[in-house]
Amino acid sequence: AQSRATDATGATKTSNSPAPTVGVVSTLGTLSLAPPNTSAAPDETILFDALISGTSSNPMFIWSIRSGPGIITSSNNFGQQVDVTVASGATSGSSIQVQCDCSDPSASDSPQSTLATIVIT
Repeated sequence: AQSRATDATGATKTSNSPAPTVGVVSTLGTLSLAPPNTSAAPDETILFDALISGTSSNPMFIWSIRSGPGIITSSNNFGQQVDVTVASGATSGSSIQVQCDCSDPSASDSPQSTLATIVIT
């Protein structure tokens, strides 16, 4: 941008501002879990992966058991992967819902959340 002013004596002053920089917007895109749905027996462990289709370079993934007899057996409940173990007393036919929440404060579509289901055999 440029501005120009003339004072009472006729002197002109021109001022130029630097060109603005525009930040690149990142996105999370679609959050999906692999496997999206699966089956497992009591005491069996399933490894879940969280995947995003967007351009975010630093997403944070937080995992939880939304319902059912499942236990997160990874050393923590954050990161792109998590282990979920079916409780030993789980009843055949019941299910576990595993939830992943993903966020990135710099992403224009943050946060995202999705579920995967384990059916107990």
